[in-house]
Amino acid sequence: MARQTHTEHCSNNSEASDGETAVRLAGALKPRVIVMDWVMPGMSGLTATARILEQSPDVAILIL
Repeated sequence: MARQTHTEHCSNNSEASDGETAVRLAGALKPRVIVMDWVMPGMSGLTATARILEQSPDVAILIL
């Protein structure tokens, strides 16, 4: 399940339940910072990070 919220300090806060969704959301939303889980269903966080960086090399990604 992906969700999107807006807060006073964040213009976009989204959540992806798997790596494929994370890649898709990153491409659509163009975030500046991503917090990524290492272990995710389907595509791993490491693979998702690599794919996101291919399309958006300037994004900062913190992998937990």
